[in-house]
Amino acid sequence: MKLRLTLGIIGYTLLTILASIQPAQANDYGTSRQRRTCPSRTEPRNGRISVEQAKMYVACYYEERAVFNAAVDFVDILSLQIAPKSRRARDADLRLHQIDIEKPIYEIKGSMIVHNCQNITEGYPRGQNCRVSRIPKSMGKCYQTTFGDWYCVMGGSSLVRPETKMPAPN
Repeated sequence: MKLRLTLGIIGYTLLTILASIQPAQANDYGTSRQRRTCPSRTEPRNGRISVEQAKMYVACYYEERAVFNAAVDFVDILSLQIAPKSRRARDADLRLHQIDIEKPIYEIKGSMIVHNCQNITEGYPRGQNCRVSRIPKSMGKCYQTTFGDWYCVMGGSSLVRPETKMPAPN
């Protein structure tokens, strides 16, 4: 009888604790949109990267990053072009994460919108928790790491100040 009562109390306590835990989801930022991740970064295995692959890798670069200060980025890539020819690595490229200097690098340019959203709190209410930067002249590069993974990074400065107190993207 004591054992059954003890197990009942433990079970009730666990259910109470589990019911109070809220998993971190995209809607903590006021959007149903999920952050993009790249389960594989190995395509293409050979040859030139496509525009669609580059867009995906740029979005993953921004959206997969760790959450700092409860903020996340959501990226909308409006346009992206890849240079017609690849180039070899230069000294300035050596700072890129695990770059394979034997593989070609592709310059990219385009335009994008970055939504930097804070977790909804009293200080950042729903519908006013994002800062939106429109970057019409973004530049960057796509490269492979020593493990054969593709990374595309693109950035630039906004021509106007970021819009603040904006809603999250849908």
